[in-house]
Amino acid sequence: MTRDPAALERELAALRKINRVLMERVENAVNSSGSDYAIFEQNILLQRRVEEHTGELEDRHRRLEALLEEQKRIGRELRESGDRLATVMDSVEAFIYIADMQTYELLFVNAYGKRSWRGQNLHGQPCWKVLQGLDGPCPFCTNDRLLTPEGEPAGVLQWEFRNHVNGRWYDLRDRAIRWTDGRLVRMEIATDITERKQNEKALQKAKEEAEENEARFRALHNASFGGIVIHDQGVILDCNQGLSKMSGYTQDELIGMDGLQLIAESTRAWVRENIARGNEKPYEAVGRRKNGEEFPMRLEARTIPYRGQQVRSVEFRDITEEKQAAAALRESEEKFSTLFASMTETVVLYDLVNDARGQPVDYRVVDCNRAFLQQTNVAREAALGRLASDVFGVPVPPGLEEYSRVVQTGEPCRFESHLARPDVYLATSVVPMGRNRFATISSDVTAVRKAQRMLAAKNKELERIVYVASHDLRSPLVNVDGYGRELEFALTEIIEILECGEPVSARLEPKLRELLPDMMESLRHIRGSSKQMDGLLKGLLKLSRSGRAALTIGPLDMQAVLGQVASSFQYQFREAGAELRLGELPACRGDAMQAGQVFSNLIGNALKYRAPERPCVVSVSGFIDGDAAVYVVEDNGRGVPPEHQEKIFDLFHRIDPAGTEGEGLGLTIVRQILGRLGGEIRVESAPGEGSRFIVTLPAEGSRP
Repeated sequence: MTRDPAALERELAALRKINRVLMERVENAVNSSGSDYAIFEQNILLQRRVEEHTGELEDRHRRLEALLEEQKRIGRELRESGDRLATVMDSVEAFIYIADMQTYELLFVNAYGKRSWRGQNLHGQPCWKVLQGLDGPCPFCTNDRLLTPEGEPAGVLQWEFRNHVNGRWYDLRDRAIRWTDGRLVRMEIATDITERKQNEKALQKAKEEAEENEARFRALHNASFGGIVIHDQGVILDCNQGLSKMSGYTQDELIGMDGLQLIAESTRAWVRENIARGNEKPYEAVGRRKNGEEFPMRLEARTIPYRGQQVRSVEFRDITEEKQAAAALRESEEKFSTLFASMTETVVLYDLVNDARGQPVDYRVVDCNRAFLQQTNVAREAALGRLASDVFGVPVPPGLEEYSRVVQTGEPCRFESHLARPDVYLATSVVPMGRNRFATISSDVTAVRKAQRMLAAKNKELERIVYVASHDLRSPLVNVDGYGRELEFALTEIIEILECGEPVSARLEPKLRELLPDMMESLRHIRGSSKQMDGLLKGLLKLSRSGRAALTIGPLDMQAVLGQVASSFQYQFREAGAELRLGELPACRGDAMQAGQVFSNLIGNALKYRAPERPCVVSVSGFIDGDAAVYVVEDNGRGVPPEHQEKIFDLFHRIDPAGTEGEGLGLTIVRQILGRLGGEIRVESAPGEGSRFIVTLPAEGSRP
């Protein structure tokens, strides 16, 4: 039987003490005895006792050495066993620790635990401090549950716990064991089950979601606007209320039915083909209701797991209204396309083009109608997709600022501009059409603007006519009134003589001789004023008729027109010794009669206002300037003083009323005619040298 090493050490110490006492007695005996015999006797007795005790000591020493060897062997075995146990514990993928059940001191922590709490010195520390981060023993400590009432180990206690330091979950197995020194200690094996907990939580969540999805599926299944069918090889396994409502069958009638009975005969082969191919894309077919009515439908199928088998889930959707809407939309689009193409207004859809900084720099043609192509003289293929700057041939496309503002603000706008040509006025409405897109609707208002200009000119002319008429007509009226009064006074005197009751012959003759010359003079003035008024009224009538004459606008051979005018003046020029020269004259657009009237007036004025000191020479030349035909009527006559050059086109204006005949209407009529023909007139003149009248009319190929 192995003895306690501590007891062996105590016996060895007692033997050493006895040996020391014996040696002390021997020394005392030698020192106190004087006789040799006594010494010998004492020596014999001492030797006997020493031999007795020495044998006992040697026997005890042998036993002690044997015990010490046994202790060393046991120690080696314990250490080897401990090393093996530590190796085993270190190889376990779980946190294993041993702690004193009284002091809570950590006596052992395996390698896994040290890795889990790396950076901390766990050995010798209270478990509640380093493992739980508490200030005292854990309130959930299980030490009291690890011992029986008799204080013996009670077996393994298993429980789960989430560590408050690292937040991980552990499966804990606690038990009380004997430590090497015989005391009871706590051993805990903590297996990390965090991932399992997460999986359990995820599984529970998935289960709840599955249950929720099942409930949602069932609700949607029945609440779907379309019909839902689950079938296996065409046999309906399940369906929703939507299919029942769509088909006219009850759900009980539908379950177990061949689903192809819900398809019209005309498209059953097509549906069978899609089923055989496992098609999962939407396709259309013709459905058949219980009452035999057929209707357009859209089918879309999926292969799904259902109660342990793979089946097909199909949605039946009645697209009758969709088809009707599509037909109505097509009809509407056709009407719109027809309207879009036939509109006289230009309609264009554009996309705004921005640079890298997001600043608008151009816009691109997305679509346009025929009017736009005609206006820009560009083919449709050449316009679509191109930048407006390329289509219009300009660095910066017209209206960019206005169009950009419409896109950015979303507010429509309207403005007028010149798009393709400077002589064409366009009224453009711009509306936003979504992100960076806008549409323009442009109307050609050139005729309106021309009419407005003509109306303004007419109003201005009317104001001049009213002013001149009120002024020039008043003058002869004043004369008529004044000389009429003189006649009235003369006649009054004659009547008084006749009514005096006395013989009138003696008094009447001298009075008549006195009054009759004045009366004749008054009558001449009255007749002159009447003639003047008649001339003014005829001139106004002539001007009015000139402004209302019907026009036949077309290409004009001005060489022929001026040839006829020259022929009409041949006699006057020959009688006056004057010369009329016609140069090469370009063609233009206008009315032949009205154009002839213009040049007839100008040539007639040149002949009328010729300089008496030199032969009269009148020349007519012309040239093309862009879209305009320019004609110059030049003479070497008296010229027009500078102060009259702005007024000679005014109504009734004459430079020398006394020296020339006429009403002062010729140039007024010329300007009026040219205004109606889209032309202009101006004068360049130097008194004493002659005048140049420059007439501008639209060129032959110009736009009306």
